[in-house]
Amino acid sequence: MAFLEESDEDQVEPFAAARCLENMSHYLLQLEGVDRQEFIELLEEMASEEESESQAKRLRELPFVIGMIEKR
Repeated sequence: MAFLEESDEDQVEPFAAARCLENMSHYLLQLEGVDRQEFIELLEEMASEEESESQAKRLRELPFVIGMIEKR
């Protein structure tokens, strides 16, 4: 998802990138219960291991951005 968000028009056609991001978000929103919680925990684990603060922040914000968790 980060690659698609950060890619420019020379790397990925913008409409295709947006469509792919929408599809991924839709799939993630279908997760329920334990699966949803495990995904959120995985994002936190990945964020804590990330060297880039901006990338760590993006990982932590993903569930809020796609509507998986309501804004704090």
